[in-house]
Amino acid sequence: MKTTKQVINQYMEGFETGNVDQVMDVFDETSLIICGANIYRGLKEIRDFFKYIMSDVLPPDVQINGIHEIIEDGVAYFIWSSKSTKCEVSLGMDSMFIENGMISRQTVYLAIEG
Repeated sequence: MKTTKQVINQYMEGFETGNVDQVMDVFDETSLIICGANIYRGLKEIRDFFKYIMSDVLPPDVQINGIHEIIEDGVAYFIWSSKSTKCEVSLGMDSMFIENGMISRQTVYLAIEG
C-alpha cells in the first residue's frame, strides 16, 4: 500500500506532466472531491473534473507556486497560486485525506482570475 507521501507525489507528478490517468490512479470509486458548490463522486465524475482542470485551469504549461504545504499521517494540505496562458489562480487551497493508499476525500478552493 502507498504511503501518504507516495500518493501525493504520484498526484503531483501527474499534474506536472498533464497525465490524467496518473492522477486518477490515486482515486477509487468511493472517492469524492468538493470544489465550490459541486461534489464530484466516483471515477467518472472525478475524471471529468480533472480533464477540465488540467486543460482549462492548470494546463501542462502552468507555473504553480507553492506557498505552504503540510503532509502528515493521512492528511495533505496545500496553499498555492498559479499562472498559465489560460488563467491565473491567485489563491488555491487543497486538502486531501488518504486512506488505504488512495485519496478518499479532497476539497479544492480556486480563486480564478481571467
